[in-house]
Amino acid sequence: MEVGYRHIDGAYFYEKEVGRAIREKITDGMVKREEIFYPGKPWSTFNTPEMVLSALEKSLKHLQFDHIALCIIHTPLSLKTMEACKDTELVKSIGVSNFNIRQLEMILNKPGLKYKPVLKL
Repeated sequence: MEVGYRHIDGAYFYEKEVGRAIREKITDGMVKREEIFYPGKPWSTFNTPEMVLSALEKSLKHLQFDHIALCIIHTPLSLKTMEACKDTELVKSIGVSNFNIRQLEMILNKPGLKYKPVLKL
């Protein structure tokens, strides 16, 4: 952050450390929370619909954030739950990772889709 980075990649295993480092830089006045773009990813064992919200809430607690900018999902299983997380504003946007073209088209053409993924990794 000292050299200008504001996009900080996230992962479950190091959220506490990343959150602590970000909070230190905010406390020092180096950055403001709204300047930080933090994308999170539920760990693969938390990708089932019934676990996504609790995993996201745990991540937010570790980070001491009220939201994350982008939540990246690795499987289409949790898409509806991620839409619910976006509805509650815990997540500003939804992205996908490790989706092939067929899977991505399936999501984009899904009846009742509320939010299109904003990013494909």
